[in-house]
Amino acid sequence: MWPFKNRKLERLSENSLPKFLVTTMVTLKPSIGLSDGGVADGYYQAFGIAARKGELGEVLTSYLDKELVWEIDTIEEVNVLSLDHDVQERIEPVIGRGIWYVSGRAFFSQSVEETT
Repeated sequence: MWPFKNRKLERLSENSLPKFLVTTMVTLKPSIGLSDGGVADGYYQAFGIAARKGELGEVLTSYLDKELVWEIDTIEEVNVLSLDHDVQERIEPVIGRGIWYVSGRAFFSQSVEETT
């Protein structure tokens, strides 16, 4: 545990539902231009979710823009007390089912992804 007391982390750990980090892959149609001159065909984004495993898609559907084309890429059950400090600092506790963490977006280009 970190040397300071993180009340938000403590409140989230009191939520009895399992905690997951879920990474989504969002496909952008049409692609968008980036400030560095590149093109993004989509992005990955991680969400911390308190819910039963079978409810993760439903929680994401209620949160994400209805126009987005997305799919779940990875699911990992986590102990919130062992998460990286940067993630712990961005936690927003939820009572019951809900999203307690949202990462930034990691953009990708299909042309790069196809060559790796």
